[in-house]
Amino acid sequence: MDRESFLTEFRAELRRIGLDPDEIQSLAVHGDPARWLAQLRALPVGSAWTDVFPGEPEGWTPSAPEPERAFGPFDYQAPPFGIAVFASLEPGAPVVALDAAIDRARALGYPIHGAGAILDRGHPHLYIVLPLGASEEDADEIADALRDRNGIGNAYPIIRGRHAGDA
Repeated sequence: MDRESFLTEFRAELRRIGLDPDEIQSLAVHGDPARWLAQLRALPVGSAWTDVFPGEPEGWTPSAPEPERAFGPFDYQAPPFGIAVFASLEPGAPVVALDAAIDRARALGYPIHGAGAILDRGHPHLYIVLPLGASEEDADEIADALRDRNGIGNAYPIIRGRHAGDA
């Protein structure tokens, strides 16, 4: 079965059981497509997303925003969370480049609530958390100052507390 045929049938089965296939922003399934379709065809009308994807927690839907959490001990520990700047280390760059990036960000003169490196999927990343009420423009300036310099490959603002559809 080709990819397009599978997706067409997969979406049709979701509609049949009463689920909106447009809630799925991207789909990666492992295993035999025919097995997936057989599983869907066996579900009765009114089934939940957790029947389609049984490994997900009760009440889960693909369009539900992930709960926000603190990035680390340097972040606000409970909502509301401030705007943050994420920066990734270039492959092969020394981890001390993250400390130098924090120093560069502080030298810009913007107030910083906290900053720190975390290990994510075996790769170190940096978060610089701005105070509550900081502007997106401040975060953009910091990201621009860090991006593609001295071991930092990418940097961009993370605007927390906003979900798809928010203005």
